[in-house]
Amino acid sequence: MKIGKLFAAACTLLILLSGCQKKEEEPWVPDSTAIQVSQDGRITETIIDRLTESYYSSTELQEMVNASVKDHTAAYGDGSVSVKEFAANGSDIRIVLEYAAAEDYAAFNNVRFYNGSMLGAQMEGYRFETSFQLVAKDGTVSEQKVPADGPVSHKEYQVLVTDRSHKVEVPGNIVYVSAPSQVEDRRIVTPLTAAEDTDQSAVSEQEAGLLYILYEYH
Repeated sequence: MKIGKLFAAACTLLILLSGCQKKEEEPWVPDSTAIQVSQDGRITETIIDRLTESYYSSTELQEMVNASVKDHTAAYGDGSVSVKEFAANGSDIRIVLEYAAAEDYAAFNNVRFYNGSMLGAQMEGYRFETSFQLVAKDGTVSEQKVPADGPVSHKEYQVLVTDRSHKVEVPGNIVYVSAPSQVEDRRIVTPLTAAEDTDQSAVSEQEAGLLYILYEYH
């Protein structure tokens, strides 16, 4: 009888654990403009917006997006960027673009963007002139801000650098994030604007608009 009860309890525990694991592995579907980075380097950009100008239709926007993608692939090669979804519901639009690499996202959008090794980021000229916050494995963020010297010394970390206009999902556990930022969980960050930060003393003017995420693969 005792063995039977123990077996039943063990089965229940395994079911609960497998359920939790399945839930954790479910893909995140952005509900606002966001960038998602895959471990193989692909970038998925989800744009969620509203057309407010009466003279600007969703059809015209779709034609503009398709034309921009065509021009980019002509210059950078097929597959460098592609339209995965274009949906319009009245004035609400949802566009999903996929980029072959970080360089394609940067070129297509004409912005500063990097994803790769710590050494590579430094060779690209990123100076990490900002303060950082430590992120625990459960996504809890330390309130204490630390200078970049400590985080940058970890050459084993991966680095993502982008601007502060969208949420970001990285393919691993976030270890450090530049302030000011709101960490949704261990892999998703919502950047805050400089106006929302109460302490900009440690951030240089040149890099105040950048978001740094240091992460390590699972």
